[in-house]
Amino acid sequence: MLLAVLTRISSMAILKISTKLEKIQPAIDKINAYYFDKKAEDYFFNKFLLSFDPSTQQWSYGWRISLVRNGWCGGCE
Repeated sequence: MLLAVLTRISSMAILKISTKLEKIQPAIDKINAYYFDKKAEDYFFNKFLLSFDPSTQQWSYGWRISLVRNGWCGGCE
């Protein structure tokens, strides 16, 4: 009896989640299409590596990543 009740409750929860997902899925698709349909240059990647040290609560400069014509280079300056 308890198993049947738990199964029904979990089925109802899954149905509720999937119904909500169906409602917001068009918005998710629109965001994904807009965001992932850009050229790499449009993402404004940072070419400086920063590192955060939680023990001192400070950021430190790591190094600068060089950008080459075909994309990111393997080396850093």
